[in-house]
Amino acid sequence: MANHDEAAAVRPLTLAWVSRQLEAGERIVRTEAVHGSITAAVRRLTIGARDGGTRDLVLRTFVNTEQAEDWLSRKADALTLCTGTGVPAPGLVGVDRTAAHCEYPSLLMTHLAGRAVLYDEGVPLLARQLMAIHAWRPAERPREYVALTTADTVVPGNVPPSRSAGARVTGVVDWAKTSWGPAVCWPRARASG
Repeated sequence: MANHDEAAAVRPLTLAWVSRQLEAGERIVRTEAVHGSITAAVRRLTIGARDGGTRDLVLRTFVNTEQAEDWLSRKADALTLCTGTGVPAPGLVGVDRTAAHCEYPSLLMTHLAGRAVLYDEGVPLLARQLMAIHAWRPAERPREYVALTTADTVVPGNVPPSRSAGARVTGVVDWAKTSWGPAVCWPRARASG
């Protein structure tokens, strides 16, 4: 589990790295902790532009995680593969897999609307999205699937709730274990509604 207290604030080297990933004239105007991750400290960064507009990015910082480089590589590669495919995934803004520029390995991506929660009624939404993902045939495949769990020990991932008519999955956000193999995974997704 990540030490979220140690990474509660965005560290100076990481702030400088994030600033280098921004458009000309943009700056970080607000940071907010995002709860729910067990492997990384996650922050929502509000980015201000010269014209007064704002946009949000998400910073995942892996503190005390031996698999950080592998997970960040998988996630960054998956987000890159998803670009322009219609798969609702965050856009990759930047990645520092080995902490060459940041205090800890970090990934910066676009923010997607919605929120992730655990509710059984969200399963049909996720199932439809998973069918679309598993039907996708990227030109470059992720690494081959390796079982990390069994049917007896699997824990389903976060599933977005559907509490209003027209609710939909707005994005799949958990790509750290991306692989090419059988359709038996449970990524986390975001929904609106």
